[in-house]
Amino acid sequence: MQKIFAFFNLIRVVNVIIMMIAMMLCYFCLNDYLIAEDLLDRKFILLLISVALTAAAGYIINDYYDVKLDIINKPGKVIIGNIFSRRQAILFHSVLNVLAITASMFINIQVVFAVITSSVLLYLYSVSFKKQFLIGNIVISFLSGFMVFIIWLFNKSIPVHLILFYSSFAFISTLIREIIKDTEDIDGDRNYNCKTLPIVAGIAKTKNVIQSMNLIFVGGIMLLLLYTNQISFQSKYSENIFSFYILILVLVPSLSVFYMVNKATTKKHFSRLSLVLKLIMIAGIFSMILIKF
Repeated sequence: MQKIFAFFNLIRVVNVIIMMIAMMLCYFCLNDYLIAEDLLDRKFILLLISVALTAAAGYIINDYYDVKLDIINKPGKVIIGNIFSRRQAILFHSVLNVLAITASMFINIQVVFAVITSSVLLYLYSVSFKKQFLIGNIVISFLSGFMVFIIWLFNKSIPVHLILFYSSFAFISTLIREIIKDTEDIDGDRNYNCKTLPIVAGIAKTKNVIQSMNLIFVGGIMLLLLYTNQISFQSKYSENIFSFYILILVLVPSLSVFYMVNKATTKKHFSRLSLVLKLIMIAGIFSMILIKF
């Protein structure tokens, strides 16, 4: 039983489930003509499984190469080397990737290419990119946005402007959060010669970068509120509820990030900021429900 729970922790099962829910919302809520039964379509289920397995494999290989870092940054939470051997971790990673690619082959060639590309990028991120200046942050943020875009590769009847908005939302919010996490983990990263933004530029300049990116993020949210008439809502009532939801659960927390970043000085402060960004991301994804109903 301990190993089962450890495996679920290793693949970040909660994050994977949230990812699958987000994809289901994208597919169903951004598509005018779909009904609930379409979520049980065999190819769509295979898409969910393929993306989930790819993400799970990515988490495993990331932990595999991060064991020494995690001993410093996350003592007491290291799984590889304690509960599972390094050889077992590589086996899990390989099997999950093979299963993911196999599942994608029953969908279409574009999805196969997307899954293979994502798998390769996640591997390169773990081996090299994450230690380099901004490259790792951009790769992970790109994959976060690509998770939304892959829905369009699966079904091109979804309005592309909505896909692009939510992809962009996922990209920039993830990028801000990744830089915050690098600042939180600066001590462990410095010991292993990582070239993250906080190490290269310093915390003060990194905070300025975060503030600038959050300004762009907030500007994008405000533009959305100004142009909600470009979205096909079921009624004017739905449009008003959507605007109120975005204002309270996305825009206001995003504005609070300015204050929190300005005051952040400790690992605990940046950890709290990371949590706030994660909640903003989840709230933004769930806003899709209000488009459909």
